[in-house]
Amino acid sequence: MRIVVDTSVLVSAARSRQGASFALIGSLPDPRFEIALSVALYTEWPAVLTRPAHLPPGLRAEDVLDYLRYLTSIAHLQDVYYLWRPFLRDPGDDMVLECAVASGHSA
Repeated sequence: MRIVVDTSVLVSAARSRQGASFALIGSLPDPRFEIALSVALYTEWPAVLTRPAHLPPGLRAEDVLDYLRYLTSIAHLQDVYYLWRPFLRDPGDDMVLECAVASGHSA
């Protein structure tokens, strides 16, 4: 099964070792699922996670970028074709939905 990891899940996992976000991210790689990742979503990951407010204690931006490269290496690059555009309450989440929908229709 393919899953889409929203940036907020990565931020939550970086902030706390408690909760579902850390459990999910900490279990990777997992043979039960594969990350579906679009270029747009990947572009958001480092832009958000390297902000000083989101850096885990004791880590540098370079450490976070290394981990994001690792996540990318185990992810499926998902092509997204813009045949439709969602209009979610938070427009920043449109790309997450687009990637999820596209990953459900990929071979």
